[in-house]
Amino acid sequence: MQLVHTTQMRVLRSIIDSVSDPIFVKDESHAWVELNRAFCDFMGQPRAALLGKSDYDFFPRHEADVFWQRDDLVFRSGEDDLNSEALTDARGVTRTVSTKKSVLVDRSGRRLLLGVFRDITKLRRARLDSELAGISKVIDDVRAFARNAELDERVSITLSTLLRDSLGLCGESLRGRGIALRLINTAPGVSVQCRATQVVQLLISLLNTARDSVADVPDPWIALRMSATGGVAELRVTAKGDALIKHGARLEVARRLASDNGGSLRVVKLGPEPGLVLRLPRAASRRKEAAS
Repeated sequence: MQLVHTTQMRVLRSIIDSVSDPIFVKDESHAWVELNRAFCDFMGQPRAALLGKSDYDFFPRHEADVFWQRDDLVFRSGEDDLNSEALTDARGVTRTVSTKKSVLVDRSGRRLLLGVFRDITKLRRARLDSELAGISKVIDDVRAFARNAELDERVSITLSTLLRDSLGLCGESLRGRGIALRLINTAPGVSVQCRATQVVQLLISLLNTARDSVADVPDPWIALRMSATGGVAELRVTAKGDALIKHGARLEVARRLASDNGGSLRVVKLGPEPGLVLRLPRAASRRKEAAS
């Protein structure tokens, strides 16, 4: 994972902002170098007020002592750590959270710590195991999808699988904001030839953009329509209101990822479904089957 690369940092932020659990990235001095929206909301602080700071700036000393001890354990061992601990939120309420931490290495060789936590204060034992498995999956998914995938080989994979993997990270965040998802697949089973990790990064970016475009819209919805024509598979993203067009103009990284995979991403302003259109090359075997 190559966090010192500006583009990759933007990809990372897009991915972790998709997750409803608070996520943080620290350097070996324990300073926060990246945070998601859920973490900032939990802290009751804007991201700019938190970056470069540490636990001791915001939490009671006895809590921060524990956080740093577990950080150091992960940095020394290089192994993932799952721990239950007390954490005081922005309102001064002390909660019990389960925290999963994992080591990452950026392009310069700098070691970083990726962490995610979930409030388990009121959980009964019957649900606890499921919640612990849930935060472990978040860590695994973020590590998988936020890494630099430029050198991956292109594989044949269904567009619906890529979309499912993307929604696995950001679907809960969308639902938590009351956003209805409309999935329309007029080409079930259609495969594309791509670097799967890059396309998941791209799809998460599109979903985040659509989410932001309906932030202030009553009864918000996002529609995802999959189709295929000839050698091209298409995903059209539309949303309630007209803000998606404006937000879509800022998707430089997503456009580069589409181009790297032999496809394109464009903003469609006119017609019955204005929005974002992603096109990717279909896998050759699927095209032959359709033609026969």
